[in-house]
Amino acid sequence: LSTHIVKLGAGPDTVAADVIDTEVAVLDLARRAGFEAPRAWIESFAGARAIVVERFDRKVAEEGVGRIHQEDGAQALGLNTEDLDRKFQRGGRDLPSWRALAAVLTDSFSEPDGLLRLVTFKHAVGDVDFHAKNVSFLRRPDGSIKVAPVYDSAMHMHEPSGHDGRSAIEINGKSDMDAIAAADLVAEAVSWPIPERRAQRIVAQTLERLVVALDEISPSDHPGVGDRAWRVVRDRADRLSAESLKTAKTMTKRNVSRPIRG
Repeated sequence: LSTHIVKLGAGPDTVAADVIDTEVAVLDLARRAGFEAPRAWIESFAGARAIVVERFDRKVAEEGVGRIHQEDGAQALGLNTEDLDRKFQRGGRDLPSWRALAAVLTDSFSEPDGLLRLVTFKHAVGDVDFHAKNVSFLRRPDGSIKVAPVYDSAMHMHEPSGHDGRSAIEINGKSDMDAIAAADLVAEAVSWPIPERRAQRIVAQTLERLVVALDEISPSDHPGVGDRAWRVVRDRADRLSAESLKTAKTMTKRNVSRPIRG
């Protein structure tokens, strides 16, 4: 069994030339922000640049390499991905949706909080390719399920010619990445359902940890990631974090102003 995945990068003159570099950087940010994320780095093979990523669905022991049971979101929802577009929520489709993917967790009596953290993080870094095959679930021996570590995640919003600016799966009925606010992340989670105050806290904490991670990370450790990519992610994280704090204050005022009944 393989313990690593190797993916060749795009050509140097293409809009996707830095995707493998930003993927390494995003995984670094994820670890700094408190997520489980595999180690990854850039290697050259016969002059071709590639990303090497440790597999999170493997366990290495003295007796050899074993599998960790996992299934991606498309498999969990029973989607036929022979149609490569089926992993996206396009054209008014009901599936895939974050609500349905959250139900994979709640139906097995597992909390969906980890999924909300992941959706918040990937939205903030500008990952437009967060489709149903780029989220996975790990099944434990006791039958419970947890969200898999962060994987296949990159910065995209700094290169507008490489995408249409739409999220792969809608958040609170929206797909315009620039129009999806922190309040939409909370509203999406409430529909799963996560209680509103808990959802707001999870979103705010996730964004705060990302902002701190951006303060800590050294761009020199990721020379293939340009200044514009860092700036766009920083602007998104700062804006969303400020929005989440504003929402929290509004909720506090609303709760204080409620009349006492009884």
